[in-house]
Amino acid sequence: MAEYGSSAAGETVVDPGFLKDREAMLGGFVNFTTYSVAGIIVLLILMAIFLI
Repeated sequence: MAEYGSSAAGETVVDPGFLKDREAMLGGFVNFTTYSVAGIIVLLILMAIFLI
């Protein structure tokens, strides 16, 4: 019978360069998301001001 939850490959080794690249990509995504949300909020506030 197969055992569930066991790892046949053992410990996984991650290349530090790959990890650094992924962290940079995540940082860029977070910056993009933050500025996009802030821009939408500013746009909604300006729309509310000019509609009053």
